[in-house]
Amino acid sequence: MARARNIKPGFYANEDLAECSIWARFIFPGLWMMADREGRLEYRPKKIKGELLRYDTVEAEPLLDELRKHGFIEVYEVEGKDYIQIVKFSLHQNPHHREAESTIPPPKSLGPDGVGNTPKPRASTACNGVEASGKPQIDDDESDLPRGASRADSGFLIPDSGFSDSPIDGSGASDVGREFEPSAAAGIAMTLIGWERARGKVPRGISASNAQVMDLAAMQPTPEELRKAYDLAVADRLATDDANPVNAGFLIALLAKVRNPPKARPKSLRTMTDRELMTEAERVGASSYNCSRDVLIERIETKRKQLEAQAA
Repeated sequence: MARARNIKPGFYANEDLAECSIWARFIFPGLWMMADREGRLEYRPKKIKGELLRYDTVEAEPLLDELRKHGFIEVYEVEGKDYIQIVKFSLHQNPHHREAESTIPPPKSLGPDGVGNTPKPRASTACNGVEASGKPQIDDDESDLPRGASRADSGFLIPDSGFSDSPIDGSGASDVGREFEPSAAAGIAMTLIGWERARGKVPRGISASNAQVMDLAAMQPTPEELRKAYDLAVADRLATDDANPVNAGFLIALLAKVRNPPKARPKSLRTMTDRELMTEAERVGASSYNCSRDVLIERIETKRKQLEAQAA
């Protein structure tokens, strides 16, 4: 965990992060240091505890779940292994140029400008609407910064959140460089507020000027997708006995799951019943004649590998 990262005073003013416990807020910057240059690390709660909470009795897994629910990290799976992607990491951090490239596969969920951290391209002409308005762009070009300064140190953004350091007024004018229709953000905010009030909750952090609502609007969800993501969020709150209202950050992660549902893991052969094993043997063409359970499992595994090789 020998990676230097940036943290600015605005971190402590993040209202969405304030919804998390003090312990979750404590380990969040630590995750930045454990993550690679793309903001990814293995989902290993015991290792994270050993790195960040070695002298404390607090467990890391429930704290990671808090950060996930509030949209600050995404937990995803690739080929049977679980990973963490820190949301918007590369937009707010400036890793050293000698830091090794990431070897962790990216999540397939959000793509550009989402958890995948793909930076927005800079416009090639001064006719771009953002430039024409005189607002600064947030991108990888650091030519407008003082000598020796970096974009991550410039004070534009609070690391790993969608909030600017300047006050946000009702127009959302401080959220520069965002590609969204203000009316879409307002419509999403009104919809979410209505849903939250209908279930007896006091809406928080889902106004039209909220940065994460703007990020949600930029994903252009359909009404059906938004409702599915919201229903998943409510179900998660009920399952974990969490009385907090639903926030936009959590909906961003769930919208990704609505669009890219995780594939169900195949049932282990060792846990199958004898009938299930026979059915699987017939499916792959493995002989079940006069053999023990263990031998049948080996035959099925061999046939699976043969079928995979043929398909490749």
